[in-house]
Amino acid sequence: MFEAAQKIKDRVVAKAKGVEYREPARAVNWYQVFEVGAVSCGVLALIFAAVSFVVREPWRYAGAAGALGAGAIVFQFSLLIAGALIGILLIFIVLNCFGINF
Repeated sequence: MFEAAQKIKDRVVAKAKGVEYREPARAVNWYQVFEVGAVSCGVLALIFAAVSFVVREPWRYAGAAGALGAGAIVFQFSLLIAGALIGILLIFIVLNCFGINF
């Protein structure tokens, strides 16, 4: 919200000065770039594992490629998965305090 107000202010000041407004250059977020690259490589490994299985190459190669691909994808989403598991655990604890058992 404050960024939008700052952009409007900068545009008004540039117009008052008679100068063309240019947005500042954005820095590259390398963490996001590497995250997308790792997930893409994981998906590519899963695709290669499926192709390897279909063309009847040794199952160990297909299994290793599939495990590495799935591991790369799961590793990127590990914090999300851990947060979901903790949330589910807290829900069960609260429900247990109210006497609701599963």
